[in-house]
Amino acid sequence: MAKSIVASLLATCVAFALGGVDVASAQELAYAESFDSYGQEADPPGWFDSAPGNPVEEAPGLFKIWPDPAGGANRVFGKRGAANSFTHLRSRQFSTSSRFELTARVWRGRDSGSFGWTFFSTFPSPPAYFRIRQLAYGGGLRLESSECSAPVGDLEGDVRARPLAWYRVRLLSEPQGTGLRLRVRFWDSALAEPSSWQIDAVTAS
Repeated sequence: MAKSIVASLLATCVAFALGGVDVASAQELAYAESFDSYGQEADPPGWFDSAPGNPVEEAPGLFKIWPDPAGGANRVFGKRGAANSFTHLRSRQFSTSSRFELTARVWRGRDSGSFGWTFFSTFPSPPAYFRIRQLAYGGGLRLESSECSAPVGDLEGDVRARPLAWYRVRLLSEPQGTGLRLRVRFWDSALAEPSSWQIDAVTAS
């Protein structure tokens, strides 16, 4: 079963930036993007930007290339304003039937809304995906699902992303039985990567 992977925004008036993403499938690098090759406010191809409040309707150009919000010469991919929207990488597909690993750098602009990213998404039809999300106030990142097998296990991490700081994420998916084992690490980019998994869950199918 092949599904697409995305780093996405789930937000209300929150600036969000993706500073680069690498995907390894079956232990080989399958996709890498730093966004440094694009000009400011460019709209990279292959991404489906959902309309605010209507996620199955496309709103092209909602997510764009911006300068690094922390300074420096590198570029980032994200959005400003426009509540409750996602962007999905639709030009690539990755299989859930083998080891899958995603690493990325993410930025949260404000503390007044939810944010996160989805993976193994079939958006927009059917709107099924797994999601790592942090709510506006209280709690850390949490693993959720929509219209697919619900994960069980350690679903919430103890690290909460503060505004105006870069964080790194490592997501590992491996087949287990008839389902998946999903593990996530999330940490401040100024610190060393933790050795333990903060989220560790399995799905039935």
